[in-house]
Amino acid sequence: MYRDNEVIFVADQSGSIQGYRTQTLVAALKVFLKSLPIGIKFDIYLFGDGYTSLFPKSQEYGKESLDEALNLLKGLNGNYGRTETLNAVRVSIDSRDPNENLSVILATDGEIWRQEDLFEDMNSSVAKSKKSLRVNALGIGDSVSSALIEGGTRAGNGFAQAVGKGEKFDGKIIRMLEGALTPDNSAYTIALQYRTEDDDDYVLVEKVRDSLRIMTVDKSDLRNSQVERDVATSARVTTEGEEGADTQMLDADGQARYADLPSVPVPKLLQTPHDIPPLYPFSQTTVLILMSPDAAHGTPKSVIVKGHSTVNPFQMEFLAELLEQPSETVHQLAAKKEMVELQEGRGWLVHATDDIGYSSQSKVCGAFRVNG
Repeated sequence: MYRDNEVIFVADQSGSIQGYRTQTLVAALKVFLKSLPIGIKFDIYLFGDGYTSLFPKSQEYGKESLDEALNLLKGLNGNYGRTETLNAVRVSIDSRDPNENLSVILATDGEIWRQEDLFEDMNSSVAKSKKSLRVNALGIGDSVSSALIEGGTRAGNGFAQAVGKGEKFDGKIIRMLEGALTPDNSAYTIALQYRTEDDDDYVLVEKVRDSLRIMTVDKSDLRNSQVERDVATSARVTTEGEEGADTQMLDADGQARYADLPSVPVPKLLQTPHDIPPLYPFSQTTVLILMSPDAAHGTPKSVIVKGHSTVNPFQMEFLAELLEQPSETVHQLAAKKEMVELQEGRGWLVHATDDIGYSSQSKVCGAFRVNG
C-alpha cells in the first residue's frame, strides 16, 4: 500500500543544532529510517546555508539504501553554517517523482531565516501539486519555535511534533511516520443543522462553503494606478465600523488609506481553517465556525462533517452543546485563527466568489476592503 508514496527527510545541520540537538536529530532519523516499509522511495537532504542530498533522486528502501543512509548519519555534527531552510525544502519537493504522493519531514531546531518566504512557498507547492503533497515538521530541542513548526505544517497540510532533550520519543516518531504514510484522498466539508423555533420537526441545513458566494464587486470602481501599486499575491484587509475607517488606517493627511478599494461583504459563516487539513491517526484537528446574525435563524442542532472520497467517503454528525452562560472565548479563538490564516495567504478571502463563481480576489487584483 505504500509503493505509491515517497518520503524525503530534510534535516537541519546548521550551527545552532550542534551538541545534544544533533544527537537527538540522529536518533530520531534512525527510528524513521528503520521503520520505513520495504519498497518505498526515500531520500535525505541536509541543509544549513547550503544543502546536500543522500541520493541524486529518491531510491527504493532496502538493505543497501538503508546502510548508505545510516552511514550518512554518522558524520552529522551541525557544521553547515546558518539556517537557510527555504532552498532545501524547495529543491527536495522539485526532486520528487511526479507520479507519487510525497511526504516531506522537516527536522529542525526552529531558528531559521526567511520563515514567511518558506510558508508562502509551501502554500504554492501544495496548491499546484497534482499528487498528494504534505510537509510535516519535527521540532528538535527544548527551545524549538512553535511558530515555525506549526505554521509550516499549516502551510504544508501536515502536522507537527517536538522532541526535547532526554525525551523518549520512539512512539512520537512512529505515529508521525504512520501519519505521513496514511493516504489522504478526501476533501472535507461542513454543514450546520438548525432546529427552528416554530416547528421542532423541521431541520434547516446550511453549508459553510455556500456562504462564500458573495456580492459582485465592480472592477470599474478601482483606480488603475492603485491596482498596479498593490501587491497582488496576498489580500490586504482593513475593517470599517459604523463610525468609518479605523484611525490607525489613516494617512498623514487624515484620509482613509484604502478608500479607493472596493468593499467585499463578510460571509454569513466563516470556517477556520477554511480548508480542513488531512486527518491523521492520533492527531487532533480543531475547526471553528463564526456565525453572523445573517446566518440561518434557529437553534444549532448539530454539525455535519463529510469526507468526499472515491475510496472511503464518510459522514459524521456531532451534536451541538449550547453554553448555559454566553462566553466570548471561543469567538476570540476563532477570530485569532482566522486572522492567522489571512496573514499566511489562506482563508475565506482566497475562496470567495461572486454570483457566477468568479474569484473576488482575482477580480480586484488581490486588494480590497472588508466590511465588518
